[in-house]
Amino acid sequence: MLSVLSYLNHFYEFHKYVEPEGIRFTCFIDDLTFSSEKFISKTFKRIVYRIIQNYRLDVNHSKTRHRTFNKEINVTGAIVKDGEKFIPNKLQKKLYFTYVELDEIELVTRKLLLMLKKVSPDVTFGLTFFRDDRTVPASRCYC
Repeated sequence: MLSVLSYLNHFYEFHKYVEPEGIRFTCFIDDLTFSSEKFISKTFKRIVYRIIQNYRLDVNHSKTRHRTFNKEINVTGAIVKDGEKFIPNKLQKKLYFTYVELDEIELVTRKLLLMLKKVSPDVTFGLTFFRDDRTVPASRCYC
């Protein structure tokens, strides 16, 4: 969000050129993506470079890619192929193991909070306990 606010005028300038051409512009932090069903010309690429340079920014040419739409492409971490979006297998695996780890941490935290409640019923730290799909303030929880 901060990158968008920092360069809002920059993005408005891009918008002037992308809308009439039917080009979609997306931004993720400092990664800019221009995509279209039609071919994006070198002239458009030069316009983008000029706009970027007008704001005293540099284009990282090693990260700049020009892809044709008949191949799968990686757009800010997602794979786009034949108009469908996919999450790469490596990222799916990482998300799964992170989810499992968070689930284990939640279970341990819940057990520790229940032990704390048994030892010091009045100490709640403003926490809320969950019981039978209802939210119960910690001061009324007799776990």
